[in-house]
Amino acid sequence: MSAGEGKGPGANLGKRLLTVEEVAKELGLKKSKVYQFCRSLPNHPLFMPHIRLGQRIYVPKEVVDLWVKKAVEGTLSMEESGDLMEAREKRAKRP
Repeated sequence: MSAGEGKGPGANLGKRLLTVEEVAKELGLKKSKVYQFCRSLPNHPLFMPHIRLGQRIYVPKEVVDLWVKKAVEGTLSMEESGDLMEAREKRAKRP
């Protein structure tokens, strides 16, 4: 079950949040690699900002798009990805 389905914490967020499995499929990576990017330190160039809801990890679709663009360009910075995540988390908390 992915974000937007069922009655889990991400049920009302639609497809704006992707599961690790969905991110891996979209990027053509193994799930373990996506988890590695999420676990890396925020100052690491391939750190993937994410949201943890309970024990599940979700990555906003917009973050994945930005992450790919910046990774290809070699300009992914913690500041940009962190600012984007902050904005997304604030939006996600709105009633």
